Amino acid sequence: MLQHMCDALVHRGPDDEGVFIEGSAGLGMRRLSIIDVEHGQQPFFNEERTVAVVCNGEIYNFRELRSVLSQKGHRIVTGSDVEVIPHLYEEYGLDFVTHLRGMFAIALADGRNHRVVLARDRAGEKPLYYAMHDGDLVFASEVDAILASGVRPSIDWPAIHSYLSYKFVPSPATGFKDIRKLEAGHLLVVSNGTARVTRYWGIRDHTAPASTPSYAEAKMELRTRLQQAVTSQMVSDVPLGAFLSGGIDSSIVVALMARASSRPVRTYSIGFREQSYDETPFAREVAAHLGTEHHEFVVDWEIENLLPALVRHVGEPFADSSCIPTYHLSKMARTGVTVALSGDGGDELFGGYSRYRAMRLARYYNRLPGTLREWGRRTVFGMTRESTKKIETNTLRKMRRFFSYAAAAETLSYTFLPTFTDAEQALLLTPEALPEGTGGRWRYLDTDHGDIVREMMRRDFEIFLPDDILTKVDRMTMANSLESRAPFLDADLVDFVDRLPTNYKIHGTHTKRILKDIAVDLIPPRILARPKQGFVVPLATWFKSSLRGFVHDTLESRESMSGQFFNQNYLRRILRQHEEGRADHSEKIWTLLSFETWMRTFRPA
Repeated sequence: MLQHMCDALVHRGPDDEGVFIEGSAGLGMRRLSIIDVEHGQQPFFNEERTVAVVCNGEIYNFRELRSVLSQKGHRIVTGSDVEVIPHLYEEYGLDFVTHLRGMFAIALADGRNHRVVLARDRAGEKPLYYAMHDGDLVFASEVDAILASGVRPSIDWPAIHSYLSYKFVPSPATGFKDIRKLEAGHLLVVSNGTARVTRYWGIRDHTAPASTPSYAEAKMELRTRLQQAVTSQMVSDVPLGAFLSGGIDSSIVVALMARASSRPVRTYSIGFREQSYDETPFAREVAAHLGTEHHEFVVDWEIENLLPALVRHVGEPFADSSCIPTYHLSKMARTGVTVALSGDGGDELFGGYSRYRAMRLARYYNRLPGTLREWGRRTVFGMTRESTKKIETNTLRKMRRFFSYAAAAETLSYTFLPTFTDAEQALLLTPEALPEGTGGRWRYLDTDHGDIVREMMRRDFEIFLPDDILTKVDRMTMANSLESRAPFLDADLVDFVDRLPTNYKIHGTHTKRILKDIAVDLIPPRILARPKQGFVVPLATWFKSSLRGFVHDTLESRESMSGQFFNQNYLRRILRQHEEGRADHSEKIWTLLSFETWMRTFRPA
């Protein structure tokens, strides 16, 4: 069984394999060699070999930890970052994880105390799934490896209802009844036949500062901390580069990498043939400004052939279409580097999403008389046919999105508009799929929170970031045996930024205020002034043209596995309205396509 599970993860670790079995405990790993390539084989042990550890990810402060542990009498013989973990556990017990700065999924077997410990990093950069099978705990980095252990999947319908709302499944659910995700910042401890999950870190856990730094002080401190985070994550014994979109976050990361490197940084960008979606000119401008060794290309997406592979790598129902360009970008980058730094986390920490501004505006807009709001909504939605241009570059699409968002914001129920509302799910799903209810929705814990934008940012960090953004990045990079690192998610940096007042981040209509202000000498002014552009694909156009036949063949065929759960008349209405240009249902269509592909791939009961 353990060998089958390792075989399912070869793409995550093509360089080496390690297996440890003792008594009823077994650990297996596949290694992507990055630190101490020659001597970093796992598992690692303490001196008495009573503690065994495997780890997926990187520990960035391992050198400092190794020095401290050596002074305490521990014998560490390699230069691997993972070797410090069993010694940390010996020294600090379950608190070992609080000393780690990095991204990690850790499995530890303690033979002396007959205990197994699973740990996941604070932000959730690395995944960790687990299930009970024939009375045993099985765990792995991907769903496919869990299934290789013999677990038989079945559908978790409340999780599917959440998926239809958000295009992903919030932790700890997965879409399978018997498989769970260990949440970010959590430990799972199995001892004496009992499993216990506890949280060791959360973005809300830190205490409020005794005094708020001035804006000038905060800028200086942020610049220092961010440079330290970038530099610490550049440690690698194999070629290293960066993803460069031409947006603010990735541009700042690359600029700070350039300051810490004696050689040109290798940067990678990907483009679209549809001009409103293509950001390569901006990435090219940043690359030229920073003198990077830049690589870019436009690809043919081949969705029909690629989608099943993407679905299998993610494992869960997942409909963030930006996994398509992320996969191709990772494939291109892997031809030159093994590690790539990214700007992930910047939007959640510094208020980069337009919905943060929209929420503030919506709270004022919703004070207007209802008749005036209804007149505005009818006027905007009655104007012309639906555009297929990228929403960030189309004023009408922005206005339509805002009116819909303002209506949802009246109850403060969502951080963003659901793909299928509860009412739409009642129209879409057959009675067979509805009885288990729609529990588990992602809603605000406190709708009376004084700083609702701060609450939105924290909720996005806790749920949207690990379960959507980081899920996409991890699976698509590791599918290509590439490691991605996110300096914005450095633990100390996250704690510092979260303490800052919201108006340091969002000021009037300006987002990422403090981040932009510390970058005035790093990147071109035109890049700093750019509005945010999401890393999205032109689904709306594709579903009317090149993918139209694929959509109908997949969703309306007799071989459709999800068709038994969908009201076909409602489904056909969605397709017809989109193709006639009366509405943009591209996100709905992609969500249903991805679900059907998930059903065909894993065939849950």
